[in-house]
Amino acid sequence: MIYSNTIFGEMADKGAISITAKQGSYIVGCVNWGGALISPIPLMYFGRKTLLFWGQISMGISLCLVAVF
Repeated sequence: MIYSNTIFGEMADKGAISITAKQGSYIVGCVNWGGALISPIPLMYFGRKTLLFWGQISMGISLCLVAVF
């Protein structure tokens, strides 16, 4: 959220996107807000420790895949 305006502004300057930096920041904010609204649902079913453990494992795997590819 902090640098999204700068990132979207640079992308718009290069012609990579057709939205403005302000619109891009609004999209990021709305997606974050939506995620915050639905996050209690899996918490009710799995618990904090389980979600934290598998979330960290999946982030580690995805970072390894990004490094490989």
